[in-house]
This record gives sequence, structure tokens and C-alpha cells, in this order.
Amino acid sequence: MTDQQNLPNGFLLGKYSIQQELGGNENSKLYLALDNQLKIYAIIEELFPQSSVSRNPDGTLTKTNIDNFNIVSNTFNSDTQKMMTLVHPNVSQVVGHFSFNETVYRIFQHPGGETLESILKKTLPGGILADNQVASILPPILDALRTGHSQNILHNNLNPETIFIDRLGNPVLFKFGDTLATQKPGYLAPELKEWQGSVGPWSDIFALGAVLYRCTTGKDPVSAEQRKEEISSGNYDPLKHNLDALASRVPTLAKAIKTSLFLSVKSRAQDAQSFKAILDNTAAPGVADPGLAPVGLQTMAPPPQDPASPQIFDPYAGAPGLNLQKGGSQPQYVVEPPTSGPDAGSPSIDLQKGGSPPQYASEPPTPGPDAGSPSI
Repeated sequence: MTDQQNLPNGFLLGKYSIQQELGGNENSKLYLALDNQLKIYAIIEELFPQSSVSRNPDGTLTKTNIDNFNIVSNTFNSDTQKMMTLVHPNVSQVVGHFSFNETVYRIFQHPGGETLESILKKTLPGGILADNQVASILPPILDALRTGHSQNILHNNLNPETIFIDRLGNPVLFKFGDTLATQKPGYLAPELKEWQGSVGPWSDIFALGAVLYRCTTGKDPVSAEQRKEEISSGNYDPLKHNLDALASRVPTLAKAIKTSLFLSVKSRAQDAQSFKAILDNTAAPGVADPGLAPVGLQTMAPPPQDPASPQIFDPYAGAPGLNLQKGGSQPQYVVEPPTSGPDAGSPSIDLQKGGSPPQYASEPPTPGPDAGSPSI
């Protein structure tokens, strides 16, 4: 094995063969894998707490800190069980899990297409999505969040790298419910900083607002911590200028984004329904965020007539990704009991498509940095 950290391409995990390493964080690694029986692709996440394990030449792990490994493993397994219960056409479902190499793995349905992050980097001008594109992906994301929250599952790490856009332009949320994820600062609600404060659906709504801010301004939002420092120093909130400019073009969306990005939990849109109510102009008047009062982020003046949406390159037209065969409704997953041997604990997954999400053709995608590879 040339890289003692990652499993090499071609490595067999039961019926799966590793095609490409996709990234990871301090607790896990992600791989594109091929199901050699069903000839479909999946994303496999390997529990790999870097501070507690080392990789052996045969791919197995040696635990260098057993106590910490067990703590992280318990959280990983608990998350996996919750993630498997979340079924939604706009969520990449966990369809199986197994033990191997002295660690554990979970299997995600491959969302297809590529990440929103990859699309934004290639979109001109300025990495901004057209207003109609934002309008098309927002309702499915809100519905997916509403479904997860109704099951007491938070996404915890919503950002452009955990949202895929499939070949039909549909958003698919990845790693929904992963509490071990490494969160991006500008998308991290202040109450999620080291899990302090009141955490709930409003925390995901903050992240959604941050994603929309990026899609509509072309800029990653400044971290909540830095925003607090600027406000405490008597300066304007760093997001104010771009949100004011956005309000002159799409006032309702700008208001929803602004309300979701309030630093104060009590002033923020509380859940997907309240966010949608703002978009529908049915929300009750909001409460000004005390943290933002000195800079007036909430005091955007009524905009002039909303101009036509600018002509922006359509990232969904011919976006690279996997070959898709589209069906009709939510797929049915049948996970069979594991057998003995190298496939021990490895589920046999029968994806009989009734429809969306899409099924993938047997021809593998060409691995590459833009083939929908998340960096998580």
C-alpha cells in the first residue's frame, strides 16, 4: 500500500471495490466504491479517527488509543442508525453498514452529479447562481430539512460541499445527521461552536442561510465569531453590504437569508416552515436581533423594482457526472443479513427503482476532482 492513510484504488471491501478516495476529516474517510454485484456506485465512509489509529499494510487498523476509538465509534454507529431511518428523495440515504479492517463502514447511496461547491466554482460571473436556479433548489432542500427535523435529526454540516446537484438539477443532501462532521466556519451557527447553547432546527436554518448567501453573492459568509467581534467593536456586520445589495434584486429572498443568519437564536427563523413562510410573505413580523442592532443588518430599505434576473451560465446544462437512468419514485432498499468471511456484516443492497433518486448505469465515471467529490 503506497499511502498508509488511505485505502488504495481497487481495494476490496467485501463486494465493494474502492475506485477513488474522496476526502474526509479527522474522524473518517470517504471513498467512491463500486458494488461489483449490482454494478452501481456508492460512497463508503470509513471510521478512521486519526488520533487513535494507524493503518497497517494490509489495510487493517491498529488502535493506538482504544478508549478514544470506542467513544468515536459509538457516536459513528449511533449516527449511522439514525441516518438509515431518514428516507427522502433529496437526501443521500445510508443504505447499509458493516465491520471490516478492525473498524466500521457505512454505505451512502451515491447522489450523482457534483457538489454545489464544484458548480459554484465553475459558474460565471462571480460564482453566483441565477435567481431561478436558487428558486428551483430551495424548496426540495427545505422539505428535506423539514423531514429530518420531524425525526429529531439535524444535518449538522450543511454547506456547498454537502449538497449535490444531480444531472436533472435536483439537490441531494449528503451526510445528513453526521455529528462527527468538521463544520465550515462561515456555515456554523454560533450555538454549534463546540455544541454550546441551544441547538435545534434553527441551527440548520443558519447554515441554509449561509449556503444561500454564498449562492447569491459569490462569497463565503464570514464566521459567526468574526461577525460578533466586528459588531462588538461598533462596526457594521460584515454581511450587511452584500445583503443590502441582494435586497435590491430579490427582496424576499434577501429577507429570508438575513433572518436565517441572525446570531441570536430567538431572532432567527426557527425551522424550515418559518423560513418558507418568509418566502411566501406570510411570516409574522420578526424580532430585531439585539446582536445586530448596532449595525442595522435588519434595517434594509424597501428596494426599487426588482430587475430581471441576470443572464448567468447555467451549471445544470451538461454538468459532468454519472450516467443516469431515471425512474419514478423513492427506491426500495432491502438490506440482507451479513454472511461470514470478508463480506461479514456487508449488506446486500437491492436497489429496485421506482424512481428518484436516480439509478446509475454500469459504466463507471471517470474519477477526477470535479466528479462530485465532496471534501468533508
